Parts: sequence; structure tokens; C-alpha cells
Amino acid sequence: MVSVWRCSLRIVGESNHKYVDIAVDLAEFRKLAREEGVVISDLILDLKKNGASSIIVSEDTLENLADDGQITLMTGSDIRKLSLDKDFRTKYPIPQNTAGTLWIHSENVKLIDRISYSLGLKIGANKLIRIHQNLLLVNKSSEGMVDRVGVGYPEEIKDMAAESGLGLIYRIGNYPGLTATATEKILNSISSPASVSAIIFEGDEALGVRGELQPIINLFKQKSYRLGDVEFTGQKGMDSYLKTLLKSRLVVRVHSITRKELDLKYNVKTAINRWVRAAQERSIRILYFRCFKQNEKHLIDNLIKYNLDYLSKTAEALRKSGLVIAQNQNERIAEERNIVGSPEKLELLVMGLALLFGPLLLLKSTIWTEMKNGVLISFAFVLLL
Repeated sequence: MVSVWRCSLRIVGESNHKYVDIAVDLAEFRKLAREEGVVISDLILDLKKNGASSIIVSEDTLENLADDGQITLMTGSDIRKLSLDKDFRTKYPIPQNTAGTLWIHSENVKLIDRISYSLGLKIGANKLIRIHQNLLLVNKSSEGMVDRVGVGYPEEIKDMAAESGLGLIYRIGNYPGLTATATEKILNSISSPASVSAIIFEGDEALGVRGELQPIINLFKQKSYRLGDVEFTGQKGMDSYLKTLLKSRLVVRVHSITRKELDLKYNVKTAINRWVRAAQERSIRILYFRCFKQNEKHLIDNLIKYNLDYLSKTAEALRKSGLVIAQNQNERIAEERNIVGSPEKLELLVMGLALLFGPLLLLKSTIWTEMKNGVLISFAFVLLL
């Protein structure tokens, strides 16, 4: 009877768990907006109108900031050609050993401040020289430095998301040797847990792998951010996070169609079918939504319109399947099945006794016919203990 009771609670919890969060990869749509000449704030409003529930915000990289025209990346020889109207902060502005360094110039002093702070947490402040309020020298230019190392989150996106009614999901990338102290500073730079739908790790490593993994996991538990566990990715270190955070119900399952899959295997119709199956059959509640890029076989005239239409059709298909697109933070973090909870100790005891009594009663009715009921009960308790 107890087992039937628990199963019925689970069924009710699952049946009431109808909310789904379509989370759009903002970095991909920002790139489309730049290429199509669309203002990012207008695009975010369009994403909301066409069914998006959240936006996934990744850290800026030096590459995307340069592409957006917010910074200029230069070499030492390029610097000598600049005309700067402020005093340098060092006596000799151009160090002798400039080979292999990156020079970052921006008219936005706060952006240079943010880049300097973020890089200091990851590669160390000793590799940075702020020789001018608008100019930062980075003594590191190895592969991946420009296009993979995060340099903080764009502040304006928080306001745009709030104004449009979209939730925020942050994507954080790992870095070798990352400490819990540095991670705490990174988490302090994003929105509070109450206004963040989830945090998703970037790449194939969880945060802290090749660094202070367990202290960082403990920090996530302390901060109470929900962690997105992306299906089928096999991120290294994720098992350790799940072992600690699942007990506190701080994990949400995420489904994603990878960039490679979307480029090579899928069209709009097959992609939508996959989203619906993931949400219906496996109760996935965050859908990591990437956009289609230009098709090699036939030219797409307007990629933004094409992907907004894809988003709208996906939302409509999910609604027709009986699901509800989350519209506010309460709906985004709703987990009806968690209300069911785990079985109480008394319930486990009763179920354990039932499992033990079954075989014992069978033996009593066939082989141990002379055994008294009191002995049978005592024997069951001994086995249970």
C-alpha cells in the first residue's frame, strides 16, 4: 500500500509538471543581429514575442568584443601608431619585451576595467599591465586566449532581459587552476540566485576540474544556484556536482541540439520534433535553443526572421503537446515533482518489511509450516536490521 501511495504521488507530480523553459543562446543571436544590422535590444523583445522564456548569457570573449567594435586588439607595433590624449600610468609605456603580447584598447574605460578584473581572476594579475586608462597589455597570447577565455558578462543584458520579461541562464567556462576564491568573485558578478533560472557549464568540463573542484562544488551548494545538467554531454566532473547538489534539489535537466548536429543533421521540422520528445518523454524542462546558420545548399535570405519563425513554431508545438511555456521566474523554477519528496524513514521501514515478509510467508506456507507467527516476525526484523 505504501508503494502504491508513493507511486501515485509521483504520477500526480509528473502530470502537474507542465512548464518548459525555451532558453535561447544569446551569443548566437547577437552574432546574427550584428550581421543583419539589427539592434540587440529589439531582437531580445522579438525573442520574447516568439516564445523564448529565457536567454543563455555567455561571458564575452576578446574575439566577440572586437567583432562588435567595442575593443581593438593590437600588437606592440600597432600601439606606436596610436595617438593617446591621456597620461600613461607607467614611466615607459612601451615595454621592451612586447613580442607575443596582446594590446587591448577601448574608448570605454569601464569595459577595460571589467576585462582586466576578469582576466586577473583566471590568468593572474601579474600577466596584466594597465599602461593607460584605455589600454591594457596582456602578457599571454596562446591559442584560445582571444576566442575562449571569458572576460566577464555584459551588464546591459541583465536590464534588457528584465525589461522584456525573459529569464537569465548563465554559461560559465572552466579555466585550469581555477580557485574557489576566484569562482566566488565570478558568481558575485552575476545576478542573485533568486533571479537566475540556472547555471550551465561551457565545454566538456565542469567548473573546477583541474582546479579546486570540491570547494567550488561546496560554494555552489552554499550559493543555492540551480545547476543545469545537459543531457548526453558527459561533462567531466559533473558527477561530483550531482552527487552533492541533487540532495538539495539544485539540479535541473537540460536538453540541447549541439551545434554540429544542427548544422549537419536537422531541419526545422525534425528539430521541433526532437524538442517535443525531450520535453514529453523525459520531462526535460530547459531546452537549450541554438539558431540555424546559413545553409550551404540553399541561401536563406533573412536568418533572423528564419530563426524567429523556427522559435515560434517550436513554442507552438510544445503548447499543442500539452506543455506550458514558462512566463515568469516562479514558473521557470517550478518543480512540482520535488514536492513529492523522498520516502520517510517509516515508509522505507514498512516497504522493507513487506519485501521481507513476502518470501517468509511463502516459506511458512510451504516448508516451515510449523513456524509460529511471532518467530516469523522476529526473524523479519532481524533481517531488516
